[in-house]
This record gives sequence, structure tokens and C-alpha cells, in this order.
Amino acid sequence: MDTQLPLKVILESRTYLIYNFRSFTYSELYSSIADLLCDSEPTFDIMIPNPTKWILISDNDGFASYIQYSVSPIIYIVYPHTPCLIRVQTYNLSTNTKQSKWRMRVHMIAQQIKEISADIIALQDVSSKSHSRSAKNIEKTGKNKKKTVKTCDTLKDLMELLPEYSYSYWHISHRRHNGDTEGIAIISRFPIIETKSIKLAKYPKSVHNDSCLKVIIDHPKRKLSIYNAQLASDSKYQAHQAYEIYSFMNSEESPFLMQVLLADTNIKDNFSLPADFLEGKFPVNSAIGNLKDAWKFSHVKSEGYTFPSWHPLHRYDRIYYRNIEDPPICEVAGYAENSHMYASEHCSVYADFIVAIE
Repeated sequence: MDTQLPLKVILESRTYLIYNFRSFTYSELYSSIADLLCDSEPTFDIMIPNPTKWILISDNDGFASYIQYSVSPIIYIVYPHTPCLIRVQTYNLSTNTKQSKWRMRVHMIAQQIKEISADIIALQDVSSKSHSRSAKNIEKTGKNKKKTVKTCDTLKDLMELLPEYSYSYWHISHRRHNGDTEGIAIISRFPIIETKSIKLAKYPKSVHNDSCLKVIIDHPKRKLSIYNAQLASDSKYQAHQAYEIYSFMNSEESPFLMQVLLADTNIKDNFSLPADFLEGKFPVNSAIGNLKDAWKFSHVKSEGYTFPSWHPLHRYDRIYYRNIEDPPICEVAGYAENSHMYASEHCSVYADFIVAIE
């Protein structure tokens, strides 16, 4: 067992690390956490996740038993009967780029994510070597000449820079001509206990299989239903895809579960039909949505454009929600100085939600 790995202590959108903790008693652990939180009169609970329920640790035996069998232990701090904030983020990584440029960009992306410090992040345009046909792909150049093309495993590269996110799930959307796979992903500080996905209607000549991913997050306060979607770039198909996503959300077994949709909608500024449907302003296929737009709630006049990041003209990236209180904040981050130096072609959007006990 690697005793050098720190204990991760998670409170809302913060992750603390405690080293040399394995000899601690429960009281010493509690005092150390109180010092970290600058809590002079601590009243928090220490929780750990397991496959079926959250477990309260309240004595030496419980703590010793947990760390004995945990290579990389995680504990969660909960203030009983007190609502907490949870921060969500949507971020298109724009990973269709040369490996040399990605090596620079991945550090910029990781820094953006660390600064926002969201609990749950939906990522779009995420490549993965683990699902590729080969780790090295061959392409023809000139007269049947071949050269090795090095590819990027963007999710692996990013997760190595973000150890505070212990849980992730990647879903394939399509395979490129060179064998690389690309998809959407969700990374989280909290356990992902269930996943489900659908393919959205594919439009002619598209190389993408647009999709929507759902994960159930096991937060100590309540379970959260998080959706990640990427709509077609052709606006003719977006309204129908929005209808498919909304129908997917309506198929939820628990109708009152908190639902948040984090999406790269590709909705251009001059075409509002998909958004109008989701927000209940216009019917599609005799259905009408009832989602709320986090940005519109927080910003009455500001446009909130996110693409391209160096001169935004469209609000591609959006956060929708229902069955939860309106967010105290929703912001755009990740603006680039120019088209030659950027973390991503997209800005990122994040919002805070108040999570009460279920």
C-alpha cells in the first residue's frame, strides 16, 4: 500500500490534502480538519461513500477500518441540516488539435478548471486512446508513403493534472478516420453511481454521432442527475435533438430528482428554436419543455457569448436545470486574448446550486 498518497478531504467546491494521516486517531483527524476549515467550534460530520449508502465515521474503529483498506482514501465533510452549494461546469475542450499544441493547452485548461473549482464538470470533444483502434495511427501521405501520427488521450492527460476529481465517466460519440475516438465525459468530486446514454438523431454527411450522457451523482445531501450533451452544428437538426434530450430527461425514474443539463448546444445567436423549446416557449413534436436557463436567470441583459473564446459571437455553451432552486450565480470564464493562444475555442460556463437534504 502506498502510504505517500494523501487523504482527500472534500467540502463543497474545495479539496484539501492531509499527509501522514494513517497514524491519526479519529479525534486527531477531526481536529486537523477543523484547523483546515478554520472552524473554531466544529459541528461537521465525516462521511465516506460506499456502493449502497453514505457511512458516518464517528470513532477510532470506523476511521482505522476505512484507511486500512483504502489506497487513496476520500472523506467528505457535511454540516448536518445545513444546505450547501454545489458548483457545476460545462467545458468544450476543442481537442481536434496537434499533439504539440495540446501539450500546452492541457495545462491551460487544467488551470482554468482549478480556478473555477467546480464539483462536477461536463466535458465535450474529449478523445480517448483506450477506445482507439490503435495507440498509434497511420495515415497515407504523398505516393502511398506512411507516417506515424501521435494522438492525444485528452481525458487521461487532463485527469493526471486534476487529482482532486476522483470519479470520471467517458462516453464515445464517434470515431475519426484515423481510428481515434471522441466523445463526452463527466468528472466529479463525488461518486458516479449510475450512467446512461442515448444517441441523438444523426444528420446527413455528419461524421459525429451526437449523444447525451446522464450520470447519477451520489452527493452526501441528495442524489443529483447530471446530463451532458453536444448538439449538431447544423441548426436544422438542433430542435429535434433538443426534443430527444428533453424526452430523455423526462424518462427519469424519480421525477423530482434535481436535474442539470450541461451542454455545448451549438445554438447560434440568430436561431433560438432549440432554446425556445427547452424553455417552454415553443412546442416541438407536440411537446414543450420546462427547463430554466441558468445564465438568463442570473444575467438579464448580458449576452453570455462563449464562442469563439477570443471574440465570442454565440452562446453555444449553456446550463439548464429544473427541480432545484435558481442558482445564486452563473458565469462565463476562459476568454482568450487571441486566436493563436487559447485554452479552448470555447469559453466555459459554471453555476452554483443550493443543495438541501433530500
